[in-house]
Amino acid sequence: MKEEKECIFLILSKLKGPFHIFAYTFLSTIDAMGDKFIIPNLEGVCESLVREEIKISTLEITSSSSKALSTSHSKGKDKQQSKHQTTNPSPQQVPKSKYSQPTSNPTCFYCKKTGRKSNICKKKDYDDK
Repeated sequence: MKEEKECIFLILSKLKGPFHIFAYTFLSTIDAMGDKFIIPNLEGVCESLVREEIKISTLEITSSSSKALSTSHSKGKDKQQSKHQTTNPSPQQVPKSKYSQPTSNPTCFYCKKTGRKSNICKKKDYDDK
């Protein structure tokens, strides 16, 4: 029985990825229950791991199919948007350098003066009135 326990703990210590949660839960339960926890035999742990693998694969299939559905749904929206799209490029099509300004010395997009942004531009305020 002692060799089985060592084998179980060795297996649990090597689990990675989504199985890490299984191992963490198992070991946390042992810590929380102390002497009251009865460690299952190696066969029981292996059966639990197989059930966990089935759960994980089911979740992965579900999440990948929902991603596929959302992708196909968004493609339909893209086609509709492309019909009504103006000639202005989207931020993804234009390099970021044209949209972003250094925060230490901003440039007004309206009057092109440095040191202020268009939301506090006096020329823009005057022209708007």
